[in-house]
Amino acid sequence: MADIDDSTRPSDMSDRRPKRAATSAPQDEPPSKRPDVDEEDDSPSEEALEHAKHLFDRRRPVTKSTAAEIVRRITQPTPEGWSDDDEAVISGYWDASPAKTHSAKINQGQHAALLTLFKTSIRVVGLAPITMISPIHSLRYQPVSRDNSGIESIYSDTFCILLPALIVHPGFGRNKHHIIWAMQYAVACRLDDRRAWPHEQYSGYCPALELVSQRIGNSLAPEPIHAMHKSAREEVVAQGRDPTQWSDFLYHVGETVASHGSPRPPVVEEFRENLGFDVLPVTLWDLQALEKAVDTMEWPEEDMRYPVSEAWKAWKIVKQGRDAPAIRQLPELFELLHKDIYRQTYSPSSPVPSSDQDESVDVNPQPPSPEDENPTDEIGTGNDHAENVFDSSEHSCLEEGAGSGEDMMATDDVAPEAGFPAALPPALQSSLETQMNKRLNDFMKQQREITAEQERKITDLQSKVDDLGVQLADKQRQIDLLSTARRETDSKVGKLLDDQFSAHVNFHFKSRRDSLLQQRVAVLEHRLGIPQSHELSNRQNMGLVVSTVPEQPTAIPSTTQHTSLEQHPEFAISATTVKDAEGANNELVPRGAWWQSAD
Repeated sequence: MADIDDSTRPSDMSDRRPKRAATSAPQDEPPSKRPDVDEEDDSPSEEALEHAKHLFDRRRPVTKSTAAEIVRRITQPTPEGWSDDDEAVISGYWDASPAKTHSAKINQGQHAALLTLFKTSIRVVGLAPITMISPIHSLRYQPVSRDNSGIESIYSDTFCILLPALIVHPGFGRNKHHIIWAMQYAVACRLDDRRAWPHEQYSGYCPALELVSQRIGNSLAPEPIHAMHKSAREEVVAQGRDPTQWSDFLYHVGETVASHGSPRPPVVEEFRENLGFDVLPVTLWDLQALEKAVDTMEWPEEDMRYPVSEAWKAWKIVKQGRDAPAIRQLPELFELLHKDIYRQTYSPSSPVPSSDQDESVDVNPQPPSPEDENPTDEIGTGNDHAENVFDSSEHSCLEEGAGSGEDMMATDDVAPEAGFPAALPPALQSSLETQMNKRLNDFMKQQREITAEQERKITDLQSKVDDLGVQLADKQRQIDLLSTARRETDSKVGKLLDDQFSAHVNFHFKSRRDSLLQQRVAVLEHRLGIPQSHELSNRQNMGLVVSTVPEQPTAIPSTTQHTSLEQHPEFAISATTVKDAEGANNELVPRGAWWQSAD
């Protein structure tokens, strides 16, 4: 496939530029973008790793879930008033759709990249790629291959490799709508589409984009979308207001698409309509243009200035565990997600997909491009991706009158309306179809506005839920710390109570022992005729002394010499101590010859 950036080629085509290591940005990238990165270092930067970790942690993993549970988490509720008859109709849609046949053949060996796309998209932005690229968001996948073997129902391997890499870049990963809006704008600029670009979603979002939406109104855009956007930005700046950073990026996308020298995919009118709605057919070429725009964008924040390939490397390092879905769940997911799209876009006049349609045949085939590269290689610059596109030089102009809203519901055979005896005259039939198409377009505009408003509310609620989750985690940590502190305090209080009880027991024991000693001293002083130096503490102790003193004490020899207990051991008495600390049966047990004689 041709180089995605022909504008940077040297004049000598044989003198090819060497590719920078670990980046898919052009070789002449401005020096202001990450000048401190070593070109030999193939590892992602700290900024890329930090952002990847933020994306990984901001949403809870979807694990051990059935396909139905996964779909309920990432889709809108069933429309109000939905009936069994309506469900039978969309079941018929699914049975007749080629997606049913193709999805049944999904397997690990051939569709590992598709599984990675599903896992990454659901984990990072909470949206399945089938819903992302659907009429709900005015998008449709257009396969483009050198041998016309592309299948619309199953994205090509290279498409599945590049889309998740874009999703995890900080330019898109912080808002699930940004990758959708970027694809819409890139396709609208490539095709100069003036009817399918859903401008209503920018109301109240950005002054420049809102001005573009107001000027388009309910009609077709009077000039190319990118030209209108450029004029609106200049007008807003002249009024003293600033366009949003997202307007800056979309403008850069438009400039990148305009200067993109790679051969463009063919314009196939079949892919500009789906389920009765005007859509924008997104191809690998558009994703490659977005990759180039991201890599060359002067992002306002320094930590966003690294290429798509580096963001993907960081994501592969950070991601852990096994997120849903499993490969065996993909066929059921295809069915449930396609049915959800049918529900959200269903109207009685919607065409039923034909199972006889051969999606492998592309209109207006062009000469083949160079051979495909290995789709499992790392994502590098745009010319590293392997899905071949065709030169659309012979097919860039639409046929006269093609693409107008009046042809959206035109059919060869129109059944007579109820109440009419025969087919309507051609003039009246054309007028009626015009009115019906106008009403349908008005209805679609209203639905888009409602969907955009709901998505904005859901985004706000999700942000609040994430904030509450962080606050809850902080509160839980505080509770855990308080619980730990309380347990430590309870342990200390229990120890203090034990120490207090032990001190009380010791004090009681010592008090009892002191009382007994005082009683002994009193008895000795009484027997020796020494005036008592202490009064007995209570009558009970006095009674003890009286009851234990003999009526006629033994005569004590009178001597002028020093008398001591050593000279008169018979005066010595002893008492047993307390049997236990609780004071049970505490008695004074005297001993001595004179005491025994007194008894």
